[in-house]
Order: sequence, then C-alpha cells, then structure tokens
Amino acid sequence: MLMESEGGSSVATLAGELSPRVTVRSLTEPLFSSAAMSGSLTELCRHTSCIVMAQGRVLETAMATRPLMIATARAGRDTFTVGRRKMAVTDDTFLIVNEGRPHASAIRSEVDVETFRILFRAGLVDEVLGALVTPADRLLERDAPQSTCIFEFSEGLQSHDRLVSPVLRYIRQHVISGSEDSVWLEEQIAYLLERMLLSHRAVVRKVQALPCARVETRRELYRRVSLAVDYIETCFDQQISLDLLAKVACLSKFHFQRAFCALLGLTPRDYLQRKRAFVARRLLATTHLSASEIALRVGYASRTSLTKQLRRWTGAPPGQLRQRMNLGTETAEEFLVAT
Repeated sequence: MLMESEGGSSVATLAGELSPRVTVRSLTEPLFSSAAMSGSLTELCRHTSCIVMAQGRVLETAMATRPLMIATARAGRDTFTVGRRKMAVTDDTFLIVNEGRPHASAIRSEVDVETFRILFRAGLVDEVLGALVTPADRLLERDAPQSTCIFEFSEGLQSHDRLVSPVLRYIRQHVISGSEDSVWLEEQIAYLLERMLLSHRAVVRKVQALPCARVETRRELYRRVSLAVDYIETCFDQQISLDLLAKVACLSKFHFQRAFCALLGLTPRDYLQRKRAFVARRLLATTHLSASEIALRVGYASRTSLTKQLRRWTGAPPGQLRQRMNLGTETAEEFLVAT
C-alpha cells in the first residue's frame, strides 16, 4: 500500500506502481469537499475504481457530475441533492447515482457521521453487464459481445437488502481493517456491481408487472412512487399523511396507494411505520435514550405507539430489544443487520 500525506488526509493507492486498480481515500473533515470529490478523483476513475470514506460533523460536496457511485452513511444523515430531489442516506438505506448525473451532498450534525462511497471505474458497468448476458458457450470467444447499451440504474433511496448490502458491508470492513489486496478489492467491487445489476433487474420486473398497457406509463409510475419513498425515508420523523405522499408523487390517492402496494408490497402507512420501527430498534441498540425519547425522535406520538409497532415489526418490545444488547446475546452489528 502506497501512503502519501495530503494535508492531513491519508491517501492509499492499492495496486502495482504503474497500474492502480482501487484507490482508497480516508479523508479528514476539512479536506473532504476539496480533495475527496474533486475533479481529480473523477479523472482518476477513468482508470480505476475509488473508495472514499470520511467522518465528521460538517462534510459537503459541491454540485458536480461524477462517476457512477453508491453511497451509504452511518450514525446520521448524508443528504444528497440530485436534480430537484433531496434524499437523506441513513443507516437504513443506500443511494446509487448514475454517471454524469449532477449531484451535491451535505452532512451537518452534532455528532460524527460516516460517509462511505464507492465510485466505479469508467466502463466497468459494460464489462460486468456483458459478462452477465453472454451465453456460457461464447465465453471463450475472443470477440465475445460486450454490452454497449446506455444503462442507468434506478436512482432513489433503497432500503438495505440481502443482495447488495452484505457486499457493501464486507468491503467497508476490509477497508477499515487496512486491507492491501488490490486485486481482491477490484474483484469485490465488480461483484458488488453484479449484485446491483441483479437488484435492478428485480425492480424492472416489478415495474413490468404493473397493470398498465404502455411501457412509458409503468416507468413513470415507478418514478413517481420512488419520489414518495424518498420522502418517507428522508422525513419519517415528521407528520406524514397519505394526502401528502400522493401530492409528492403527483398522483391521486387511489392511484398512488395502488401503485405503491404493487411495487413495495406494503401500504404507504405500513412502509412508514416499519421505517420508524427499524430506526427505533437501531437507536435502542446504539444509544442510551429512553423509549419515550426514541418514540418522539422517530415520529411516534407516544411510547405506547412505539411498543405496538416494535412488537409488530421486530417481534419484541423496547425493553426486550435493549436487554438483548445488555446481555451480550447479540453484537450491535448483528442486531442491526437482523432486519
């Protein structure tokens, strides 16, 4: 691992001297916006994938176009502005931003918040997608077909899942441990991208199943429902009504609820209650706040409402959930990943 100082930040290039594969930048708070997400990093991603990790209370990046990126956050909110959409990435979600899409981000918190981002090398999507669609009997052909389509992921907040999120966590853990195996990191980033493509395919199938005759109508419905999902994930601690969500999605209440259920498998109200319950569960595991304080922080009117929803979505009341941590039957990581 080649280490060089950059005004207090540490920059680690993981690879051979002439052909870097993956660059890891662990940046201090003051240098995040100027160094981590500058044009030089975008230029670097023409040749290598990059991992950017930073922690602080005030971390901002200006509006700019960057490579394809997936971002997560821990212990707080990393708020992205993509076009006219504002989306807060939290412990429960990840965000994919397509290559060339102008976006900015901001963390402003009273406690340290971690942002973890992977920026993918230019052309890597075509390589991974080409490998996925190439028949096995053509893999040894010198001129095996490569994907040349203009591909875009669905942009919007996505809840952590069992397809993409485990790989993200695995890469993060190895970066924190100081892994110097560049080839391994490159393989894991390509594997992560494969999982992202498979997850996208599952979304496309749900969109195709919508009872609409026109393809354009199905895509537009998905886009509008995604706006409402972003709103719930970002503003879950506020008062949210069905009328408000339908307005955010620019749909009538009837059509909005029908499309939401078809795509998410839950009513908008249940989705909101589940989100609040999972955030409350995390706060029980990671803070010393009382159940009443947590109830108010996540948007419940009372401790009674919190207890009811925790029983429904996690199977246990606040006292039992916190007791598991105190007894050491689950680590904090296991506790949070269980959902």
